[in-house]
Amino acid sequence: MKFILPALITTLFVSCSAPKEKDDLERQNLEGNIIKVTYRNYDAVEKFGEVSKGRLSNSDEQDINENGNISKSIYTSFYDHADDSIPGIKKNNDVFVTLSKFNNKNQRISVIDTKDNNVEASFVYNEDGKVIESNDYDEGKLSDKTKFSFTDGHLSESKKYKADGSLETVTKYKLNDDESILESRVLSPDGVYKNHAVYSYQGKLLTGYKVYSDKKLAFTVKMEYPKFDDKNNWIVKYTYYDNKIKSITERQITYK
Repeated sequence: MKFILPALITTLFVSCSAPKEKDDLERQNLEGNIIKVTYRNYDAVEKFGEVSKGRLSNSDEQDINENGNISKSIYTSFYDHADDSIPGIKKNNDVFVTLSKFNNKNQRISVIDTKDNNVEASFVYNEDGKVIESNDYDEGKLSDKTKFSFTDGHLSESKKYKADGSLETVTKYKLNDDESILESRVLSPDGVYKNHAVYSYQGKLLTGYKVYSDKKLAFTVKMEYPKFDDKNNWIVKYTYYDNKIKSITERQITYK
């Protein structure tokens, strides 16, 4: 279930250099008294110059606690029947339910897979409340560890280690005035450049990023937000890969 966790982990450390530590809603720039957020991601279909929703590929239902943090997530990956190779064999959707555990400072310390009660991820904080270490687990065993470093209170570097303790990659960050990542540069353990990404924003909204490999542009991702609710939270997002629309995300927000 590691494919679910990166977004959550990114939410934790991207904004953790702000003067006042933020909750999950603030990190996602969500406004209002919110108790639940549901994301539904659809394949985009473009015909005759018009874009519409295709197959529902996945959804994520997030329960929000009184402190503005995600307490429970139900992630569903919907089976694509176009991939059927054996007629008559019906495959099921994959459903993953995770619970977050918090300490008495309302800091997320672990994410638990309810299917087997295994820890999927755990987090360590410094005295300033910033995430300085995240650990990913596979079937209860450590799969990788990432340590985060800060310069003058701002995220500046992360080091990812394999389960055996050997260094896998080093990532260096540049942030803007809103403490959002402007650039991430990935290096090998011996400092050799591997790839980097450059991010763009409109206000606090991520509008796209470009990924470079061997210092050449590998691909471009762009986001558009055509619909907002009356709290100025986006409820529809279009995602483009190399200028071709690939997905449509609907975000349903339940207010208290």
